[in-house]
Amino acid sequence: MITIDFPERHEEMAILKENLPFADDQVLTYVTDFLQHAHASDERYTVRDGVNIARFALKMASMESVAPSHELLRVAIEQTLGEEALRYVPGR
Repeated sequence: MITIDFPERHEEMAILKENLPFADDQVLTYVTDFLQHAHASDERYTVRDGVNIARFALKMASMESVAPSHELLRVAIEQTLGEEALRYVPGR
């Protein structure tokens, strides 16, 4: 069996920036914080999940012609990973 650790915070942020060059730092930081909280509890959410969350939130913001907000990111987390993932939302 091969075990791969979760990425460090700076690595995760770099991966998100690479995949989401159009996202602002507030979105990337929020998603990175979410993933780091989940990793601390051995939750198996991946950076790919983070990319999907950010893209979904950015798409909702674009459709509503608003800036991405923490509330849209929470909705994106819930819709992407399910309600149980909300326990890892930053600042809860």
